[in-house]
Amino acid sequence: MKHIVKILTLLVTISALWIGLLQTAIIPRSHTWLLPIYFVVSLGCYGLLMVGVGLVQFPTCPQEAVLLQQDVVEAKEYLKQKGIDKDGEGLHELLSRWQSATARCHNLEPRVAEKAFRQALLLGNFLMEINKNPPASYNALMDLAVRWAHVEFATFGHSAPATLALPAPPPKQPFKGPRDGDKLWEPAG
Repeated sequence: MKHIVKILTLLVTISALWIGLLQTAIIPRSHTWLLPIYFVVSLGCYGLLMVGVGLVQFPTCPQEAVLLQQDVVEAKEYLKQKGIDKDGEGLHELLSRWQSATARCHNLEPRVAEKAFRQALLLGNFLMEINKNPPASYNALMDLAVRWAHVEFATFGHSAPATLALPAPPPKQPFKGPRDGDKLWEPAG
C-alpha cells in the first residue's frame, strides 16, 4: 500500500507542476505540451538504467547455493527411497520395468505404449537413433531396444539382461458387438 501512495503522490506532484507550467507560461506552450512525453521517455531510461545497475551488481549468495545443493541431494535421496528416481538407469533396467508394467496391461494400444516408452527413455544414443530412424511398429521398437540393451551390457557390463525378451502381446478381449435385433440408430422423424 505504501508503494501505491508514493507513486500516486509522485504523479499528482508532476501533474500539478505540469499544469502550473501550462498556466503560467514560463516555458513556451509548444514545449510544455511535450513534457509528459519527455517524462515517460525519462522514466523508461531510468528503469533501464536501474535494471542494468542491478545486473552489474547482482549479489552472489554462496551460502544459499550450498543450501540449494543440499536440498537437491535430499530430494534425490527421497526419490530413490520411494523408487521414483531412476538416475543412471540403463536401457535393460528400463526394459525390465517396462515388461513387468506392460504384462499387467490388457489390450495395450501399441501407439500409446510406444509414446510412453519413448517418454521413459533417458537422453542418449538409443533415443537419438529411434528419433532419427523410427521403427516401423511397437514390436520393432521393443526388438531394437532389446538388442541395444544386450549391446549396452556387453559394452558397459551392467546387470545381465538375460531375462529380456520381446513381450508377448496381451490377449485380445472378444468384441461384444450388437446382438441381432438391436437398433443401432433411430431414424429421424
